[in-house]
Amino acid sequence: MYTIDSSTGILTPNMPAAVATGDGPDSIAIDPSGMFAYVSAGGDGVSMYAIDASTGILMANTPATISAGYDRSLWLSSHQGSLST
Repeated sequence: MYTIDSSTGILTPNMPAAVATGDGPDSIAIDPSGMFAYVSAGGDGVSMYAIDASTGILMANTPATISAGYDRSLWLSSHQGSLST
């Protein structure tokens, strides 16, 4: 996770700079409100995060990862409207 300097475009790592995900994260979807992020976590399911509105830092929900039990790409697509893989 990074902060972008709007005048220079320079990226500065946030603290923490990364968050834990399941094995092999491959896609991310942000809900329409911009309050939550969902990460397809390879074979582990879907990792869920709240997005801090002032810093953009991701905070793991409880539970942090749920087992998808089905095609997680379809789940993310239906909750976001589109998905980049």
